[in-house]
Amino acid sequence: MLTVKKIIKYKLWISSVIAIIVGLILLPIALLFVNIQEENPYDNEYYKSSTIKVPKGIYIKEANKVFYDFLVDIKNTDGVLVLGTSETSNWFSGKNYYSLLNKDISINRGFYTIAGAGRNANMYFPLILNNPEAFKGLEIIYYINPTYWREDLSKFDNQYFQRYVDFNIVLNTKALAKEKDIYRNFMILSPEYYIGALSEKIITDYRDLFRENLNYLISGSENKNAEQTIVIKQKHSSKNKIKIEDYYTDEDLLKEQNKINLKYNVTDKYLANNEEFPEIDKESTYHYDLLLAFIGLCKEYDIKCVFYLGPFN
Repeated sequence: MLTVKKIIKYKLWISSVIAIIVGLILLPIALLFVNIQEENPYDNEYYKSSTIKVPKGIYIKEANKVFYDFLVDIKNTDGVLVLGTSETSNWFSGKNYYSLLNKDISINRGFYTIAGAGRNANMYFPLILNNPEAFKGLEIIYYINPTYWREDLSKFDNQYFQRYVDFNIVLNTKALAKEKDIYRNFMILSPEYYIGALSEKIITDYRDLFRENLNYLISGSENKNAEQTIVIKQKHSSKNKIKIEDYYTDEDLLKEQNKINLKYNVTDKYLANNEEFPEIDKESTYHYDLLLAFIGLCKEYDIKCVFYLGPFN
């Protein structure tokens, strides 16, 4: 006798079979026709330019070869990498400090900036552990923004970390980070972000498995892993070099200084738009510990870093 229970059971069985067929057979076959051709890492706009350019954010996030070659090119041309948060990413019409350094005739070196809101020192921990040779001997200026010592920012931020660091790099360097006691405080994602990042990794790995390996099985083509020479760039050379002391007059400097509210380390204009601006968190040691950890990595991997404490946000 055909009952509702049997019908439901039968339909569930059919659904399961269809899901298995779609997931393990039809979907992989479909993936074969998406981006089948393997991308040559050197077929990239970075290598087509004769001057050093900061790579796109996605190449930095994924610890792409383009990013590590960028670091090597900086070292080979006696350049300096500048790291910072939101204040460093602002152009300020060419008046930001790294722009002035590029224009300073007495220095005449190239300064290359990686910056963004929440891009604190721990964003570089997995990158350093993943390829310490690329960082070895690198000269860095690191801007410390005191606004991150505020109560709402003086802690590990999952959203910022996931924005700037690829989950695969975290997994690749997890064991080493634990060994150095920097994983739990500065690299670990909370469960909700961990699950999301892990799901994305599984999907990507699953797709790559069939796109590359199954494609090789069918076509018989081999992946090319031949070593290639890094393209050494020329350092940036501006024809409009200036002397820093002639760029800002005493009147200009005084005008800028008078805008700063020293209690909150921001401008009065900023305070007017942010009435409930929190004060510095004197309880948390998060950023202090973070800087100690970063200094430790710099010493261990021979990274020459100068830390610059900014006056205000």
